[in-house]
Amino acid sequence: EKRNAESGPGREKHSITFKQSIKLLSSSPKTLQFAFYIFISIFALFANEVVMDPFGAEVFGMPVSETTKLFKPTMGGTQLVFMLLTGFLLAKIGYKRGAFFGNTFSSIGFAIIIVAGTMIDMNLLRIGLVVTGMGLGAASVSNLSMMMNMTAGRSGIYIGLWGTAQSLAIFIGHSGAGVIRDLVYTVSGNHMLAYTAIFIIEIIAFTASSFVLPHISKEAFEEESHAKMLEYTEAAKAV
Repeated sequence: EKRNAESGPGREKHSITFKQSIKLLSSSPKTLQFAFYIFISIFALFANEVVMDPFGAEVFGMPVSETTKLFKPTMGGTQLVFMLLTGFLLAKIGYKRGAFFGNTFSSIGFAIIIVAGTMIDMNLLRIGLVVTGMGLGAASVSNLSMMMNMTAGRSGIYIGLWGTAQSLAIFIGHSGAGVIRDLVYTVSGNHMLAYTAIFIIEIIAFTASSFVLPHISKEAFEEESHAKMLEYTEAAKAV
């Protein structure tokens, strides 16, 4: 009973309506900034997923059995290893360093893949897949950890928003990559040019994410969130 008595006022103090929640999110620059960061980061991470096997088939002339053996174990395996490695090191290096490392290596990896496709160089392709996997693994864990920590004590509101931005980014990344590939190929008739367009967009997204990253501050975000919450609770008391 004592625990309930103590927690009751706390819940009342921090409770806001759904309408106020929407207003809180839309009127908070730091919140929108991080939602934008999550969107471009997740878009960059997932836009390649639906095109890697077709890329191997149409540019390198590989059968499906070979693309499955090459892309998933090489890039996917490296990504898994670096997800685990980054997870262990994240407390020491920090979320931002982990994300920046991931963004940088992902960009370099896709650049190598573009060169490998232009030269039809399988060895260079393998190197590009490994480097890309390193970057994707580090960026995935770092961004997920940032999402889980940017809640300001309001996980129900903010995790929902971050999840919405993430889902939208994955949907646009998957569908958009296919649309871009078809449009560029229809215009140019060149498979490599079509996939290059996708990889360049991903490089741009990773670069944009890296530019936004230094401006993200957990402290500033929490300060803004608490100020907004106080504003709404004071308004509720006045009614």
